[in-house]
Amino acid sequence: MPRAEKPHRPARTLVLGGAGFAGGQIARELRAHGQEVSTADIRPLGDGAEHAVLDIRDESALRTAIRGRDVVVNAAGVPDSSCVSARTLNSVLVGGARSLISAAESENVRTIVFISSGVVYGETGEGEAARESAPPTPTTVEGRAFAEAERLYGQWLGAGEGRRLLILRSAELFGPGSYARVSRLIGSLVNSRTLSLTHTVIARPLASVGTLASAVRAALELNLPEGEPYFLNVADSPRLDDHELRALVRSVAKTAPLAFSLPGRRLMARAGRAGEAVRASGLELPRRMKRFALDARPSAALAHDKLDALLPSRPSLEESLRSTVNWVREHDGESSSSEGSVPIPERFVPVQNKKEGDSRRVVAVVVTYNRAALLGDCLDSLHAQTRSLDSVVVIDNASTDDSGAVADNHAISADVVHLKRNVGGAGGFCAGMAHALLEHSPDFLWIMDDDTVPAPDALENLLAVERKLDVHASVLSSLAVWTDGRPHPMNSSRTRLGTSDSDRDRYAQIGARPIRTASFVSALIAAEDVWEHGLPLADYFIWSDDFEYTGRLLRDSHGFAVASSRVEHRTVKFSNAQTNPGSRFYFDVRNRLWALTKTDSFTPIEKVLYGGRSTIGWMKTLVRTRGDVLPVAVKGLREGLFSSPRRSSAVLSADPMNATEIRALETSIENAERSRRALT
Repeated sequence: MPRAEKPHRPARTLVLGGAGFAGGQIARELRAHGQEVSTADIRPLGDGAEHAVLDIRDESALRTAIRGRDVVVNAAGVPDSSCVSARTLNSVLVGGARSLISAAESENVRTIVFISSGVVYGETGEGEAARESAPPTPTTVEGRAFAEAERLYGQWLGAGEGRRLLILRSAELFGPGSYARVSRLIGSLVNSRTLSLTHTVIARPLASVGTLASAVRAALELNLPEGEPYFLNVADSPRLDDHELRALVRSVAKTAPLAFSLPGRRLMARAGRAGEAVRASGLELPRRMKRFALDARPSAALAHDKLDALLPSRPSLEESLRSTVNWVREHDGESSSSEGSVPIPERFVPVQNKKEGDSRRVVAVVVTYNRAALLGDCLDSLHAQTRSLDSVVVIDNASTDDSGAVADNHAISADVVHLKRNVGGAGGFCAGMAHALLEHSPDFLWIMDDDTVPAPDALENLLAVERKLDVHASVLSSLAVWTDGRPHPMNSSRTRLGTSDSDRDRYAQIGARPIRTASFVSALIAAEDVWEHGLPLADYFIWSDDFEYTGRLLRDSHGFAVASSRVEHRTVKFSNAQTNPGSRFYFDVRNRLWALTKTDSFTPIEKVLYGGRSTIGWMKTLVRTRGDVLPVAVKGLREGLFSSPRRSSAVLSADPMNATEIRALETSIENAERSRRALT
């Protein structure tokens, strides 16, 4: 790529994360080569440089910080992804990307540099190297967050003329300036719980923070193309297994074990002796890795031929390790005053709650089947919301009336998916939520049936309560009423057992009631929880899919009923599902048994309580119907106890595009779950 002529004035650059390990090094490198650099971080910086203390998720503060800047380098992240929740990680990486993009569009910034990670590649085959042209296939929560942020920056690039985007995918960073990084590098070689003692261990690529900073500076000197992202892998070495890396570090330190003070020093000495004994016996012990492992198998060896061309005289891995060791010796006994000293909040809540400044993306998902008139009323009410939606996804469940045409032609301009086969409400919500996540990048999914008519302020009131909460809410549920204004018995939300009186009173003051499950008639679901816990199970078809799914989301999280958010549920009769179920009683019995016996959505005590309540309800139904539904009840009982739900992608096999979207989410979430289990 040809180099551009030097500009007449230095580029004015803002480095986000400038008080951190990578961001600070990047800022120093750019200043050393004549650029006018300011920094911003959630942490203060005491070196006298121009620095703003802000949260990257604060769009208003970002607009002020980037005003008049030519380039923004986003090196903001979390110091250690293994020490924060998936929510916080997504909030900083994905939420921060959205805030920066919005601020950049407002202030007409034309060049963005994003410091990403090699974890976006997921796994590669033995001996293979992940190249910049390879598509991201992340297998961890961290990898998915980086990949989603990259996708958002790519959308920004293509949405305007004259824009440039540089994405650097870094290997595991190390180098002078961070005790935490060095300690993790050394300590990870020998974990205190299960020791890595064999040669059949993970091979890891490494990157010096100095190499990363030099790569940013050199890449910015290129004449980067407009409208086309420039990807660069940053790694200092081919893959090294644990023994090779330990030997290299020891050779640099000129001692065995290491002579400088680090948490892993004594452990490494013990491991060296234990390792010799284990290898002599021919045994292999189980091992635990932290963020270096992807499914506890070899991670990607990042290709660096581009980097070699960009920095032909960069230091070798040995030289970088030597400078790191020297820095630790010179600073032995000291600690970094700023490193990790400011906790990262789980989410950013602006001080001023201005409705027009609400950047939360909300996508409605509506499932319809042969109810054209009701669907029209539902979409009319969504179009009339006082807080407008960012998008609407309608799943037409192979309707045989005009429902599909109503959705296609409505003024709300919905994204309509026409299925080839009716897969019920459960399959429709599964397909719709997957499509919305992959195509519309929501912060929240607002899901409802086609016979739901929200009040004009229903969404506004849900979001107002969500803003006031002091905890993350996975689910917010509206108050569903019948056509005469009475609370609908089909949609009651179960209050969370064990909630203290003080918590009830505290949440009641903001109009919220803690709940354990919620109905799909109107539920606002945090998108990050869907990424973490998966989609509704399509094989439920109808009934109890919302019971199982919201129970899954809320087992270890928070959900609230919001009485000020009202929706009208226009069922034919004022009744619950068991009043006159007919042949559909089969789904009630089977699905409730599936939820209580085939999933971990509920605790053992909850399974007993909910199971007993369900049994009493079933007995009442049998008495009320004089046994007419007994045959279908027996069938539901048999299948509920002796079968399990199929994979949702298999249920949607008649619609390959939707099955592919669901399969992509299923695979990503399952791989992340395997990683978590392997590391704990």
